[in-house]
Amino acid sequence: MVKMDKADTRMKNRPYRSLVGSLLYVATGTRPDIAYTVCQLSRHLEFPHEEHWNAAIRVLRYLKTTQSKGICYEGVSGNLQLSAYTDADWASNKWNRRSISGVFIMINGAPVIFKSKMQQSVALSTAEAEYMALSLCVQEVLWTRSLLKEMQVQINYAVKIHEDNQSAIAIAKNDGYQSRAKHIDIRYHFVREQVKDKIIDLQYTETKSQLADFLTKPISTKKFESLLDKARIRDF
Repeated sequence: MVKMDKADTRMKNRPYRSLVGSLLYVATGTRPDIAYTVCQLSRHLEFPHEEHWNAAIRVLRYLKTTQSKGICYEGVSGNLQLSAYTDADWASNKWNRRSISGVFIMINGAPVIFKSKMQQSVALSTAEAEYMALSLCVQEVLWTRSLLKEMQVQINYAVKIHEDNQSAIAIAKNDGYQSRAKHIDIRYHFVREQVKDKIIDLQYTETKSQLADFLTKPISTKKFESLLDKARIRDF
């Protein structure tokens, strides 16, 4: 999707900003499957062009044909299980080379928080991009734990965070790691503290089972549908 820096006169009377705002509301609330696309569309609010409008209309058509799809929360007896998935697509933006973070926070296997977000600084490697996404994920886990505590639900175990990058996991568990980049160094100490205090438990997962993958980049239809099913985003 091409980034523009000039206005398109054809967009003068088209409610692009309003349409993307409505799609953001849907993506944030109940439809993680459109989160990545809507995140990309929201980057063009200032100078939208016809191709952005057409892409937004395609999202509407997709929602129309999949209106029976949603998050399936199954009744599960026993203790509440909090877990998370995090992923990143390194330097995917061609104009500023920033990476995209994807985060899934799950309760009993179904997503309750999901984010597709461009990182605020440029990562120098895949591991750094994954680590910045991991930092965002840990923040969301801590917020969710705090919210559950207010609801009288105690999380007395280390929350499993599924990560498909071995280097990022190694960085989080390495006491001697030092980064020349301050923004990475701060994130390292933040995540490392949560690992050390057993607030989180980093688990390696294969890329094919990484639920946050479709929050970071376009993927094949087959893989997309498979991950949606695993994330309990299904037809009712």
